[in-house]
Amino acid sequence: MKKMWGWVLALVALVLVVAGGLWFYQRHQQKAQAAAEAQTFKRVATRQQAAHARVEKVWVGGEQNFVKAGSGATLDAAAQDAKDFERQVKPYKRSTARYRRFAAAQKTLTTEIDTAKATLAATTAVNKLFAKKVITGDRVDTAQLVREETTEAKLKAVTPTAAAGSAAIQTAVADLTEVGEAQIKERATLAAAAKRVADGAAVRKGAKEADLKAFNKVVAGLRFKGLAAQYAALQKAVNTKLASLHTIKTISLDELRRRILVVALGGDALPTAKGGRLGFLDDSMDGYGFSGNTYKTTMNTLTFGGSFGPMPKQLLDVTVEINGDYRLSSGTSNAISGNLFKDVTSAQVAEIFGDPSKVVGPKDVTPDDLARMYQEAYPDYDAEQTDYDRPLSSEYVGASLMGSGTQYYVRYNKADAYIEVMNLTGMNDEGGWLYDGTLTRALWEK
Repeated sequence: MKKMWGWVLALVALVLVVAGGLWFYQRHQQKAQAAAEAQTFKRVATRQQAAHARVEKVWVGGEQNFVKAGSGATLDAAAQDAKDFERQVKPYKRSTARYRRFAAAQKTLTTEIDTAKATLAATTAVNKLFAKKVITGDRVDTAQLVREETTEAKLKAVTPTAAAGSAAIQTAVADLTEVGEAQIKERATLAAAAKRVADGAAVRKGAKEADLKAFNKVVAGLRFKGLAAQYAALQKAVNTKLASLHTIKTISLDELRRRILVVALGGDALPTAKGGRLGFLDDSMDGYGFSGNTYKTTMNTLTFGGSFGPMPKQLLDVTVEINGDYRLSSGTSNAISGNLFKDVTSAQVAEIFGDPSKVVGPKDVTPDDLARMYQEAYPDYDAEQTDYDRPLSSEYVGASLMGSGTQYYVRYNKADAYIEVMNLTGMNDEGGWLYDGTLTRALWEK
């Protein structure tokens, strides 16, 4: 019996020894695992910080706006490191303060990586759509031209990529998309206008003047002037063709003089001209008229003194070249110059009345106008309008007035644009018509 109890005690002792050993082993293992876990999180945290530092360096100027060119390898390596961090801490993925700190840092790192990669991808994509880079460093150049093969769809395809990037790249892509789309529309409009007039770089035979002008109008109205560069030769040919359609020899002398009148009436070279008091010397005089491809003449203003009506006085020397380039000069003021076809519209030409080969006179003078002008010019006579009772040809407009017992007849010479007066009771002793400079000046200057 004693022997049996000995065996039992020995067995119990053995069990206790084994259990104790297991306990000590498990405790040792737990300590080892805790140390390994702590070491892993510490190592990963250090590497996370290093990866974060590398990612921060890819941003231009340290600001999270644009990513430096050539940063793809750095970002790919950081992304691979981030995956490796996840793998290393996976055995310890449980709700602990240590893991929660790792997860927060990991989220920040992956977000930075993803934002930087999207920013770089959008930058690369949009740069490929333009002839030259539009984003260099942190500079956005909206003046560059889109490639001819770039479509609106390709431009819009960059937007989703940019949406995952920085706020700066989103704004830049939006601006560049608007610019690119506008350029594509302008390029299409310009191409269509060119197609209507072009035969290569030359003007096609039979091209209409309206289409030639429309092409030039499109070119002049371009928001992006660089689009016209490829049409430089055509534009030169169009201008040459238009110039050949309008020369001073393809219009009448009447229209040529009317155009000269328009610029003269509005120019600084006419300090004394007023109300259209302008005319031309006879081109048959030596040195005037056409000489080869040049037209020369002299313009005149009027003086109203004397006894024989308005008299011409030289005012301007005029020279016009075949293409319409003009120069108006006088001895009393600075010369004015320009082009009669560019500076004068058809509507302005139509406004010039009378025969431009002569002095441009007043128009639409009525008997009532004459009576009123006489009353205003000579209020002391207290004249009242009466019926005109003398013979009057179609060359004249006449009025009759009675004042202070005297009959006054007034007539306007429509051909030569002056006024004559007849006083039947002593004002004109010879009883005939006399030129009246006072009334004529008043008529011209009204």
